[in-house]
Amino acid sequence: MLPEEGHAKDYGGRYGRSRALPGSVGHPSGLPSCREAFVDFRDYIRMLSRTWALIVGLAVIGAAAGGGYAALQRPVYESTAKAFVSTQSGQSLADLSAGAGYLQVALKGYADIATTSYVLTPVIRGLKLDTTPALLAEQVSVTAATDSAILEVTVSDSSPQRAKQIADAITAQLSQAVVDLTPVGATASRSVVKLTRVDPALVPTSPAGIKPALAILIGALAGIVLAVLIGLLREVLDTRVRGKEDLERVTEAPLLGTTARNARGSDGLLVLRDAESSTQAEDYRTIRTNLRFVQLDAANRSIVVTSSDEREGKSTTAANLALAVAHLGQRVLLIDADLRRPTLATLFGVDGSIGLSDVVIGDATPEQGVQRVDAGRLDLLAAGAVPPNPNELLQSASMDALLADLRTRYDLIVIDSPPLIAVSDATVLAAKAGGAIIVAAAGRSRRGRIRQALESLERADARILGVVLTMVPGKAATAYGYGLQSVPDAKRRTVQPSAPRDAERRAVVLPAVKAPVAPFAEPSKADAVDDGPTKDEWEAAVSADRDWHDSRTRTDARDDVEQGRGA
Repeated sequence: MLPEEGHAKDYGGRYGRSRALPGSVGHPSGLPSCREAFVDFRDYIRMLSRTWALIVGLAVIGAAAGGGYAALQRPVYESTAKAFVSTQSGQSLADLSAGAGYLQVALKGYADIATTSYVLTPVIRGLKLDTTPALLAEQVSVTAATDSAILEVTVSDSSPQRAKQIADAITAQLSQAVVDLTPVGATASRSVVKLTRVDPALVPTSPAGIKPALAILIGALAGIVLAVLIGLLREVLDTRVRGKEDLERVTEAPLLGTTARNARGSDGLLVLRDAESSTQAEDYRTIRTNLRFVQLDAANRSIVVTSSDEREGKSTTAANLALAVAHLGQRVLLIDADLRRPTLATLFGVDGSIGLSDVVIGDATPEQGVQRVDAGRLDLLAAGAVPPNPNELLQSASMDALLADLRTRYDLIVIDSPPLIAVSDATVLAAKAGGAIIVAAAGRSRRGRIRQALESLERADARILGVVLTMVPGKAATAYGYGLQSVPDAKRRTVQPSAPRDAERRAVVLPAVKAPVAPFAEPSKADAVDDGPTKDEWEAAVSADRDWHDSRTRTDARDDVEQGRGA
């Protein structure tokens, strides 16, 4: 009996989907979420941990640049002489007040006179300096205090002794210039203003300017600041998913597990078949274990494995997940529903000429399309002939009828589908299945693309079971691309319903129709059957599976030792 048309669409509402953050998956506001818009303290720490090498490198470069700058600078010495300006006339309070007001105005003028040729030319002649008044003026700085009658004459020179001599000479010559340029009083025969040197210049013992140690410190700090700014900019602009924290910024769906890049960098390696003792194989067993906590519908034990884009490891994940569950003794069917770029037949090294598309249109029976792989522990239904209308086939009533029949024969159906963003095939399949697993590749998948994929599942009212993060720290995926372009004429075969053709390979006898027990959830009393495994039996099967792998590892090691002795 065919399921009702709206039956599959009830799974998301009945069993719950990931709660959407504001502006995230399915949120009507469209505004960015708080997690996406604001970076908390943990994000800063994570950013610093990711950019520590850049921070150290730029700090070293900055310190070297600061030290080099300090080493290349010519040493310059500064010497300062101080002079006091006073009035020499007036006995009354009014005269003294008028003289103080005059000095405040005259001090600025005296400071300007100190750097003129009127003062500097005699200094150059007296010290026999090989320079000009204009060049010497660039070495002289004269400042007048605003709240006192003190003039400070500072001279910079490459020689500490010469800097002292020039400062003292300018102070003496300025004192004479003040006498010459200041008018005498009406009743006095001498100038009413006097400039007296109160603090002679000293020979400096160390160069002025930035110290080498300080230059190194400033350079290192500048490098650290630059590295942190680069890290923050990269954190904002680089939206690639690198870990669990990045996934949490997109969705609250649980992280079912992570898989690491295998040593050969191949996305097509079936580690549950070819390397069962590897760490990569254990990654998929961890995902299988975490799926125990997912409550699949007893009448729809099917999972769609998809991703946002191609080259993210979805086909490998689907294949190894199906193998992991099949190794527990469960009846598992793996379907290649990627009718645009089929992969599973190549991964398992079997003939994929007859498969899903042929069964759906009636050119073959399920027995003719299904193949036994992995020593008969797993059933595989390849994609079959590439049709020109894959989306229409997946939405057809024949596809619904096929899935309904297969659900009665298998404990679990794992469906490999195309990426969600490229085409809508995965959305169609997810609405028919009991749930969908999103595969994201570390360092490759982007948060915006994952969010877009999740939104498409939400619109289809499909249930999101969780996320699997692959390629940690990286694993090269199958090199194939997706697109909406049509199949070339040379490879196109218009699939039309016809009488079933004779299969070139031997037909497979499918499991008998009976009510299987969900492999990831304990059955309720209403769903329990006498010939299905109980929870204790299922856990015993898990333990036996692990013991088998341990025993196989010890046997292989013993054989290697014996072969070495024989050699």
